[in-house]
Amino acid sequence: MLDFKGLFSGYVTDDILAAFDGAVVAKCDLDRENRILSVALECHTYVDIKTRNVFSKQIANNLKLNSVQGEYRFDKDALSGAAIDDIIDKLRYKNVALNGYFNKADYTVNGETIDICLKYGGYDTISEAGFQRDF
Repeated sequence: MLDFKGLFSGYVTDDILAAFDGAVVAKCDLDRENRILSVALECHTYVDIKTRNVFSKQIANNLKLNSVQGEYRFDKDALSGAAIDDIIDKLRYKNVALNGYFNKADYTVNGETIDICLKYGGYDTISEAGFQRDF
């Protein structure tokens, strides 16, 4: 596996390098015909979706690619409130029935369990929409 910094240091800004500190590149494939780079990264700490999108844009712009498709794996210890927010945002996007129920919700990580306190109710609705399965 390649070191993230060693592979991408010439193509991304220092803040992106810092966000992915310690990450390794598990896969890096270029589809030359379509100019698409597929990257799989293994990270020790959580990197939020906004930073991952900036990484993709910087690589695409600097290498004149049509897109960069990233797959990210994070250590179990990286699970955090920011990670949960990103997961829920992605689920909301995929399933509009979940919109609104997670506004101002509180999340607590207890080992391998995540407790979610919904401020405005809706447990039955999100359960019927398959939230637990999708999460």
